Amino acid sequence: MTITFITVRPMKHLLLAASSLAFLAAACAGSPPPASNTPASTETVTAQEGRPSCDAIDEACDPHEDAGGLAKECHDLAEAKTTTEAACAARKAECLAACPKK
Repeated sequence: MTITFITVRPMKHLLLAASSLAFLAAACAGSPPPASNTPASTETVTAQEGRPSCDAIDEACDPHEDAGGLAKECHDLAEAKTTTEAACAARKAECLAACPKK
């Protein structure tokens, strides 16, 4: 009888430790990710990333966006987060010509 008692007691501790670790892991996995410092607007994103050609296209073509065609294409290009400065610079002259000041 004593052997069973000695065997059962460490098993209780092991079970308690395992369940505590499982609870802790579940609690940590359910916590929300830390707050992101992502800017709310695309204008801020392009300015922070240092894409001056994209900024110029975005500013010029924003008023013309509803007209569609090349103006919308240029505006969408400038606002896309994946667009590089080189891509905007390559189309800057074309886009600015399509989006004259209003």
